Amino acid sequence: MNPLKLVFRPFMRGPSCEDVNRFLCEYMEGTLPEKTRAKFQAHLSNCSACISYFEQYKATVEMVNEQKAISIPDQLVERTLDFLKANIHRN
Repeated sequence: MNPLKLVFRPFMRGPSCEDVNRFLCEYMEGTLPEKTRAKFQAHLSNCSACISYFEQYKATVEMVNEQKAISIPDQLVERTLDFLKANIHRN
């Protein structure tokens, strides 16, 4: 059996909110198969909870993409590395 059929099987009967959540990234990237995308959009158009979640997800992705690289203080890098070296073998 085609592994993609297993992944997209929930969309054959209509996606649940959980299914929609799982495929948000693919939806945003435009990589969902057309039939799956249509069912995804149909669910979004009828589910206020998923619409809200999707809008927040989309806004978060846009904010992250708009941000420029941040400068991390050297002292933070040094302390983090020191901590990791000191604790790497602890369990």
